[in-house]
Amino acid sequence: MAKDMGKVKVEYQSIEDSEREAREHPYTVPIPEGLTEEFFPSKPVTDEQMMRWMTRHIEPYPGYADEEAAWERAWQEVEIAQLKADGEPVLELDPVHVDPEFDPSTGKPIVYDEPHIVQNPDNGEADLFIDTADLTEDELKHDDSQDSEK
Repeated sequence: MAKDMGKVKVEYQSIEDSEREAREHPYTVPIPEGLTEEFFPSKPVTDEQMMRWMTRHIEPYPGYADEEAAWERAWQEVEIAQLKADGEPVLELDPVHVDPEFDPSTGKPIVYDEPHIVQNPDNGEADLFIDTADLTEDELKHDDSQDSEK
């Protein structure tokens, strides 16, 4: 059931105004110790590794995506806490779990030959999953996911 969150007038705010607003009205909720304004990985990362991460989503090292996701989640929690402290309406929804379709003759889940969006239950990150067994030789040559295994 949809919840009426009221109406809010939307006004454009320039980058300069937004930065001035942030300086004049800092957070009133506690920011966790060690949570920095910018993400700093736990291991050194080269520019080349960052380009691969940003363009093809290949982690610079195992666990990098989880570190970045944890940093982003921590800031989201601070932002939500600040909205609540400011009296702003916050819409929070429970995750929706989708059950697979089952083949009535075999009782096994139906696997379609198309990409799936899958969510990691540990960190909540969503990714596009493509089963490489379904790809042709030509598609495999151009598949970036093979680079992440090197």
